[in-house]
Amino acid sequence: MEHCSELVERVRAGDLQAFGILYDRYGRLVRAICYDRLGNQADAEDLAQEVFLRAFHKLEQLQHADQFGSWLVEIARRMTIDWHRRNNAINNLKMEPFFDLHAKDTDDCQLSKLEDLHRAISRLPERERLAIHIFYLTEQPAPVAQKVLELSASGFYKLLERARENLAKQMTSKKGIRQ
Repeated sequence: MEHCSELVERVRAGDLQAFGILYDRYGRLVRAICYDRLGNQADAEDLAQEVFLRAFHKLEQLQHADQFGSWLVEIARRMTIDWHRRNNAINNLKMEPFFDLHAKDTDDCQLSKLEDLHRAISRLPERERLAIHIFYLTEQPAPVAQKVLELSASGFYKLLERARENLAKQMTSKKGIRQ
């Protein structure tokens, strides 16, 4: 697997396929960040596309090619803030599930558990949510997650452990799940 800095340099040299590889590598993460901040899947998909367009057009401004992931996360964060400003929606977020609640092969008990998990994740502090999204939901390897969150290996695993503990507390607490 090619390192991000090599891909960034290839894009800077005009190789659009390299940007496609970066998109494939980070697309789910950017969509998760956008969804986490916007609470609406359709808006998150649209904004994620805008994030990648902005990243592509500003790629020359990236000083350290090996920091592409954390740079992209920052672009996504800033663009979600701008989106809220444009849409005056800061206090009107609606959280739609990240998964299809109408899947035919999912029974009511499983749906309830998925809804509970979604609510619990949405209540985590931002960095803990990002750690969960990156490592579990987008299935990025730990070194990628560490780099994106700008943490050491031990710092990332401590953050992930704290996130899992907070999720476990919320999932076992009736009060924390069903408000």
